[in-house]
Amino acid sequence: MYYMALGFLGQVCYFGRQALQLIQTERTGKSHVPAGYWEMSLCGALLLGTYAVVGHDLIISFGQAVGALIYLRNLQLRYFPRSPRIGLHLRRVILIALILVELLLMYHAPSIHEDHMLVLLAGWIGQTLLLSRFPVQWYSLESDGKAELTTPFWWLSLFGALLILLYAGHRHDWVILMGSAFGLWTYIRNLYLRYLPKVEAS
Repeated sequence: MYYMALGFLGQVCYFGRQALQLIQTERTGKSHVPAGYWEMSLCGALLLGTYAVVGHDLIISFGQAVGALIYLRNLQLRYFPRSPRIGLHLRRVILIALILVELLLMYHAPSIHEDHMLVLLAGWIGQTLLLSRFPVQWYSLESDGKAELTTPFWWLSLFGALLILLYAGHRHDWVILMGSAFGLWTYIRNLYLRYLPKVEAS
């Protein structure tokens, strides 16, 4: 059960980033990405990814692996925006990581049929939604050069977390359940603050 500690520690990292983000958001009255958000995200992805690999959870391990790549890219643009050499090394790391993800998928293939198909489908759709929010964020990042989180990012997060909550509930995975439940509050609060000025204006 030692791997459970890794999972909870990973969720602590995610809780920490969401708490920081909520505190900054409440102070400014609008959605904001604080310093340390991407660092804590990367730590959380590595820890939860390890937890999912040991627990033979294909869906969560895949999501954490892809998420880690995106967090790395945000960190590179934040700290080394004008360093082509670092960008090249980062792309090599990403390529190696993608190969490892493919090997991970092959390793997990026999465990795919453990869950009911509808729940498994809900998990994959939820993870797809959670992953699709980052290309949305990445497009904004590459266009503006700013690591900001847009409104579509929060909507995709909300619906993805709801489906992952259903998936984790079926598996009785308390680590993922706790993270998804806490994430829901963060996503709803950010959406509320984004739409509040429009409601007041009308």
